[in-house]
Amino acid sequence: MVGIIGHELRRELMDVEFVDLLPATSPLQTWLDLGAVLNRTDLVAAADFLCAGKHPRYTPSDLVAAAARVHGRRGVRALREAASLARTRVDSPKETETRLLILDAGMPEPVVGFEVLGVNLPFNPHVDLSWPAYKICVEYQGDLHRTDRRRFRSDTTRRERLEQAKWRVIYVTDDDLSEGGQELIHRIHTALVERGWNPSSPSFTPRES
Repeated sequence: MVGIIGHELRRELMDVEFVDLLPATSPLQTWLDLGAVLNRTDLVAAADFLCAGKHPRYTPSDLVAAAARVHGRRGVRALREAASLARTRVDSPKETETRLLILDAGMPEPVVGFEVLGVNLPFNPHVDLSWPAYKICVEYQGDLHRTDRRRFRSDTTRRERLEQAKWRVIYVTDDDLSEGGQELIHRIHTALVERGWNPSSPSFTPRES
């Protein structure tokens, strides 16, 4: 069929389970198979998805171990890098993309899903990406945040309460991620420096892009 590309794998390397009585590769096996197909961002996003949720089936350590067992296949290096970058509590692929932009720009890695205490809300909010020591958080805003009136009002209250607690909130949209996200990176970098981060600190090791 047009657009269909077949792949072969030795039986002993396959991890198969049954879904509605049909054999299918396990989620982890499928991720391993995508190592030679997906780009870096999408491969990390897929890894994050495997480790997402309150009771994830896999942990980043599981992915690191699985990638380490793969030898002699295309995409092995990409898999191992993606596994090392996988994190728990990631809510969306765009959150993964934002985190990778931050890392590739040489800034310190943000905490994923940090629970902010002491905020005047009925619940303790979990922010997407943050640097708790500097009280800075980055929140990805998809179209639902704009088109759903209840969500919009909730987001507004959430931001006000976080700012009252002296947090700096940086909203990110899909447009901010286009063309390498340079303006977004500038905003985050500026906020970190204003809150006391020193890029030239001996403890800071920039990542290569």
